[in-house]
Amino acid sequence: MPDAKSLKAEIHALWSDAVHTLDPDRRPVSKRHGVIVEPVTDDGRLVAGYMNKTPDRRDIALEMTRGDRKQGRRKGSLNPFEFLDDGTDIDEHMAQALWCEYVDATYRRRTITWSRRLRQDSGLAGMEPTDRQIIDDAIHGLPVINLDPPAYRMLRRSPSIIAATLQLVEDGQVPLAEAIIGQATGMDMDSRS
Repeated sequence: MPDAKSLKAEIHALWSDAVHTLDPDRRPVSKRHGVIVEPVTDDGRLVAGYMNKTPDRRDIALEMTRGDRKQGRRKGSLNPFEFLDDGTDIDEHMAQALWCEYVDATYRRRTITWSRRLRQDSGLAGMEPTDRQIIDDAIHGLPVINLDPPAYRMLRRSPSIIAATLQLVEDGQVPLAEAIIGQATGMDMDSRS
């Protein structure tokens, strides 16, 4: 069996040839990215554990797409959704400020995008639907809670209330979520609907 370095070079050559066959005008693929080969020194449990890990013990696709389930590489680092959690080592006001900064910085940004020309190379014709089109076409794309500007602003400043109400909505407890929002804003949610 070849060593990891030789195997990586062999796989990279196959990958590079395949990409060149698809598009001879495309620049050569990077030798630094795209192929990772590392030797496994145990009896395979490390690889099996990694391949079988799933966030929340659900679909493996979530491992690739659920950014809210990722953890920082350095000790003490947080992903933005952890600002919403109780019990972090960060001050609540700082967590609110960082959450608002994250929301502002990611507004109208995509978290998942196609690689250059992948959509075309995959045979998917036409323009990709917008998020609005996807939402409008969805079976369950109906509004759940109607928020007025003061309620929205209050939620935006209160990450822990956002987290609690979203969890209640996901659990089907919409009236309780509305009651929490109403109590936090001092408004009766039923009278506004």
